[in-house]
Amino acid sequence: MFMSAKSKLVTHIKQTAEENDVQKVLEAIDKFPDKKSLYILTEDLGSILDKVVEKFDPKVALELGITCGCSAIRIANKMAKPNSKLLSLQPKQGVDTAKNVIQWAGLDKKVDVQTLNELGDHVTKFLNDNGARCFDFIFIDHYPNRYLQDLLFLQKKGVLGKGTVIVANTMGYRVYDYLKHLKDHPEELQTETYKSESGSANMTVSVCIVD
Repeated sequence: MFMSAKSKLVTHIKQTAEENDVQKVLEAIDKFPDKKSLYILTEDLGSILDKVVEKFDPKVALELGITCGCSAIRIANKMAKPNSKLLSLQPKQGVDTAKNVIQWAGLDKKVDVQTLNELGDHVTKFLNDNGARCFDFIFIDHYPNRYLQDLLFLQKKGVLGKGTVIVANTMGYRVYDYLKHLKDHPEELQTETYKSESGSANMTVSVCIVD
């Protein structure tokens, strides 16, 4: 019987990691042979994400990504505030895998997984449900041609505010328009590039400095 790479990932995790053990789940993901085909974050990129979430400690966060729930585990695991929540938006074909992986890690109560297509409706409802006006933290790691489009949409929607942190995985992605926008708008977004200890990976980290 044919098994997709995503199905194999879920099986691999359940066979090699104890349920509700986040660290073991992350180790299992890192050892998954086909992880490159699923666009799963490398350990270098994952360690950058961990550090940024720890530094800013958001209470309400948004993830736009296609990493089978793996980056959602990293983000949610580092969100230390009581009742903190993450909205993880995945393309339709990745939702079931993301839910399975997140549930096995024991973080399904902290992460709300929805389909990426209805961006506007999802973000508004999520913020209303959590009594927040804006997101504290946003992680972008999905279709490169949507980075800038979705950032501008979220700005127009009014869900970014002073202090909102926007982390983007730009490693190996052709997101020139997104990077140009960050460079051209220093009065709105204060941006730094965070690099891994090995220097082989980086992400942009932008902080909104206007409301």
